[in-house]
Amino acid sequence: TSSPSVPPAPLPRTPYEPTAFDMFWTRIEDWLAVRGDFASKGMIHEFAFATHWLIRVGAVLIIGAIVYFVKLSIDRGWMGPTGRVAATLFWGMVGCVGGSWLVKKGRYSLIGHAVSALGVVALYLGFGLGHRFFDPPVIASPVFAFAALAGVTLFAGVMAVYLRSPHIAVMGLIGGYLVPVIAGRDSGF
Repeated sequence: TSSPSVPPAPLPRTPYEPTAFDMFWTRIEDWLAVRGDFASKGMIHEFAFATHWLIRVGAVLIIGAIVYFVKLSIDRGWMGPTGRVAATLFWGMVGCVGGSWLVKKGRYSLIGHAVSALGVVALYLGFGLGHRFFDPPVIASPVFAFAALAGVTLFAGVMAVYLRSPHIAVMGLIGGYLVPVIAGRDSGF
């Protein structure tokens, strides 16, 4: 006499847990579509989308205008190399300080993040071009150029944490990876 076999009970289903890769692409989609924590609280989605993308496009246009103006000043001889590097560093600091002030003001925080990120880009350009672009270089020491560029990376990291800004963090990461390239092989780094 054999007893009838009882099928085993099915295993309980576990909820789907996204992988790090899935979360990475979800964050990129949220950034592009201005959803999730990238969207401003209490703002209509269409208005938030338009505002964020207008600021992003505006930041790119401002960078293009700055590059064009610097090229125009080089072609026409309006400023010497030292003046160009000093002006770029000055306006970079103005962008960082002014952007931080706008973020802390609250109402204009999105514009403040963009202005601060542009300031970080200007600091990288000032130190990098001051070392590599001019002949003779405005910043002659590759070690000083490397230290200054590394300092800008550290400064960008501190600003990104202090202001809670992914824009500044991205600029700092990109610039940080480019520091050895900008400082050159002759720096020993």
